[in-house]
Amino acid sequence: MTATATVAIVGAISTPVVAIAGYVFHEVSARRDRSAALDLARENNTHELQVRRRERIYDDLKSTYRAALEWALLIVQGVQLTDPIITMTNTPAPPEEPPDEVWNAMRINVSVFGSPEVEKALDDFRAAARSFFINAGVVDMLQRQGVQSGNQGLIDALQQREDRRAEAADAYDRLATQIKAELAAL
Repeated sequence: MTATATVAIVGAISTPVVAIAGYVFHEVSARRDRSAALDLARENNTHELQVRRRERIYDDLKSTYRAALEWALLIVQGVQLTDPIITMTNTPAPPEEPPDEVWNAMRINVSVFGSPEVEKALDDFRAAARSFFINAGVVDMLQRQGVQSGNQGLIDALQQREDRRAEAADAYDRLATQIKAELAAL
């Protein structure tokens, strides 16, 4: 066989081999590119789902904490305006306490969406406000019974009422501070 024939045979064999190799390389590259594009799309979709989930959680948390602060503000206003030591002629009456259904719904949402720290601060505030109203009731009862202002029992009851008022105000401040800190951290 001559050199020209050998070159022709090698050329005839190598041309389809190079073509097949080029086709295989193109297919492998295309599959790899499609796989990378699918992975990127999945990651992007997962990221978008996570962002939307975080936004929903933040909105739920913000709504829950707002309701808790609205409830607590009414209660602390009631504490501050119930038989204050100093009154002005235009001092408003205490607001009506929200119905128990409002507390129950709000407390459930705090349990579902809120942190344990906010739950505790909310429960502490409610307990402090209740303690104030109990002490205010004792003072009111003593005054309606005609106990004189110099009576040590009345003086003690008045002091306890004012101590409970301060505790309720402090508990409200702790609740509001905890909620603000948590929302700011998100």
